Amino acid sequence: MKESLNTLSRSRFLKSFLLLAFTSIVRFSFGSDSDAAEKVLEAASRAGEHFWEMPLFKEYRKSIDSDIADIKNISGSRYGGAITAAVFLAEYAGDGSWVHIDIAGPARSRETSGEQVKGASGVGVRTLIELARDMAETS
Repeated sequence: MKESLNTLSRSRFLKSFLLLAFTSIVRFSFGSDSDAAEKVLEAASRAGEHFWEMPLFKEYRKSIDSDIADIKNISGSRYGGAITAAVFLAEYAGDGSWVHIDIAGPARSRETSGEQVKGASGVGVRTLIELARDMAETS
C-alpha cells in the first residue's frame, strides 16, 4: 500500500523577523509534526532551495491571546515574531499535518547571483513543485 501524504503546505508572506539573524539565502519552515516538515525539507533539498526547520513551541500560543478578540495576529513583542506568526496560522490549520514556509525575506533578490536574477525570486515554487510530485507519486 502506498503512503498517503495528507500534508497541507502553506506559503504566506509574513514579515520575516528571521532576516535579522540569517541572510535571504535561507528560508524557514514551521510544521505541526516532524514527518510533514521532513517531507518539505527533502523536497527543498532536491529543488536546490535551503530551508531550515524552526521550532513551534506551544508556550508561544499565549502571546496571541487577546482581551477583545479570540486571538490577535501579532504578539506585540519584538521577539519571536516569526514563531508567533506560525502559531497564529496553526489556529486555522486544523488537526491535520501542515507546514508553513516563511518566504517573506527572500521573496525579492537585490542582485543577480547564479540562477537568481534581481527582482522577484519565486522562492519556494521549486520546493512546492517537488512536494506536489512526491504527493502524486504516493497517492
